[in-house]
Amino acid sequence: MLAFSTRGWDRFFAEWVMPTVQLLIPAVLALLILLALAGLITRWLVATKAQAWPPVLCWIWGVAGALAITAAAAFFSMFPMFEPFGPGLWLSWAGGVLCAAGGLLIAHAAGCLRWTSLPAGHQVMPVPSAVFCALAWAALFSCFYSWGSRHRLVVAEISLAMLGVVAIGLSLGQNLRLQVIVRNAHGTTDVAASEYVMARLQSLGSKPSASPDVARETDLSRLRSEDLSAIPAGAIAGTLAKIMYAVQPGLTWRANVTLVDPDRATVALTRNNRLVATTAVSRAALRLPGCPRDLAAPQLEHEQGRNRAQLLTATAAFVLVRLSQCHPQRLEPALCGAQRWKSVALQLIANEPALSGDDPALRVYLLRKAVNLDPGYGLARIAYLNELILGPTGPANRFRFARMLDQELQLTKREGDPQEGCKAGWEFPRLQICYSSTALRINGVLHELAEADGTLSPDGRSALLTAKARVATLKTDAKAIAQLPDGNNDTAKDFAVYLAPVAEGLSSAIDLLVQRCQLPDGQPENPPDVTPSSPDFQYQRACLAAVEYLEGGPNRQLGQLLDCLLYAGRPNSIVQRDVSFTQLLKQDPEGQQIRTTLGIDEHSSFTRYTHRLTEWWKQRCSS
Repeated sequence: MLAFSTRGWDRFFAEWVMPTVQLLIPAVLALLILLALAGLITRWLVATKAQAWPPVLCWIWGVAGALAITAAAAFFSMFPMFEPFGPGLWLSWAGGVLCAAGGLLIAHAAGCLRWTSLPAGHQVMPVPSAVFCALAWAALFSCFYSWGSRHRLVVAEISLAMLGVVAIGLSLGQNLRLQVIVRNAHGTTDVAASEYVMARLQSLGSKPSASPDVARETDLSRLRSEDLSAIPAGAIAGTLAKIMYAVQPGLTWRANVTLVDPDRATVALTRNNRLVATTAVSRAALRLPGCPRDLAAPQLEHEQGRNRAQLLTATAAFVLVRLSQCHPQRLEPALCGAQRWKSVALQLIANEPALSGDDPALRVYLLRKAVNLDPGYGLARIAYLNELILGPTGPANRFRFARMLDQELQLTKREGDPQEGCKAGWEFPRLQICYSSTALRINGVLHELAEADGTLSPDGRSALLTAKARVATLKTDAKAIAQLPDGNNDTAKDFAVYLAPVAEGLSSAIDLLVQRCQLPDGQPENPPDVTPSSPDFQYQRACLAAVEYLEGGPNRQLGQLLDCLLYAGRPNSIVQRDVSFTQLLKQDPEGQQIRTTLGIDEHSSFTRYTHRLTEWWKQRCSS
């Protein structure tokens, strides 16, 4: 019985186990080698600054490449053992299909074909690599159909493996997986700082609302958690992780941040182990305030921690903006027109209370600088207006800020769309603008009614009719955005769900005000379609408008001058000392209207001497 059982096991081992091992081990080894080769050649297949293909296209070629190398690995181990088929007519047809697939892949990667939304002439593969692949592909199939026809199966297997390796290499070399490594001045990996940068990359620009007139939360980044990684803590774990990440295919991007000192850092961004961009980040270059002197130890440590967080936030902004240039379809919509990383960094620092502190003047200064650097950056423009709204808040100013927000609404509309739909990624700013402009007009109307014994000025009537149109847009947009599919701008969806009942309440309040004031039906204000401009440009326009007003020019408009001064956001002391406004401020009623609009106190010129006067008075009293 024992001998019979032993013979049965020997027979099973010889007829099943050994052939399976002999078949699987070479196939698995061949598959691993091909995968490793695809990961190693990504640096030559994908140009460092090339725009990535759409995710669907990368996925299609990735799946096709995976099937190709799997078939090649199986053929490598199966055919020598079993020879299940021989060359025939089918092989010629299969060779033609394989030739067409490879030629299509190389031509598209070289920028010779265009069937997607990518710009014309878009090229992913560098020219030398494209020429080499094309020559190798032509050599293989000339061999297949002519002088190597006796070994067609071998040539077909090599071609199949090459197609799979190139397709997977192109797919892996264009993904968005990012590894963040932050080192201190001594070269040691700072795990806490690395985690902070990754957290900032995932949640850039969040801030709760601080005023009933404005909504502030924004969502810049759409990087998922599975796209990010860092070197773990510990010497052994860190070393093993570095080895694994070095050979792991698909880890395309690496951001190496070095903290030189508390106020400076360097960032080097690589793609497929090739340098893409590097820059020096400095708090002084961003015009951030330095650490005050003579601070106690706990407060000094707190200020240094805030400065460090500002520096790391600026490095995250650089990485995000640079990534968006290579992955525009995924990241560019959420940036809302941002082109410069410094403007993004300034907007993030200003919108984060933990980074800017409780200093409204600092927030206005940082946001003004961000808009000056990048006038087309929608989020910075809206945040800047939201900060200015917290200043002088008379009815006239509320109406002016509401009209400014209406101009920003033009930035959110899709070009060439008769329905004036919202651009992708601009859903949250559009909701912010509609809500803030409506709330400003309602509050301005209520203020006018309280001050003027229930009567409205022409501006108030126009503002109320415009608020009715804006709240209708708000309800329509909130309903449409709330129905977006999951995973598509979830922050805007949550805000839309929150605003739906709020919009109904605003609509009811507007109907009651219209009924009380007995307003006839009329046309709302239509904001002009203007090119976004910077606060500095608006201040120059105000200076020219002041000179033209004094000279009695044909286009003299005090209202336009006041709008430009409000948007410029310059401190009142600068406006008072500017020779362009000195004479106009002395005139009445123009000077009084400017002082009321900007909130200039009659004694504000002595404000900068307050500290000296206080010290002088203390000394006088003590003596």
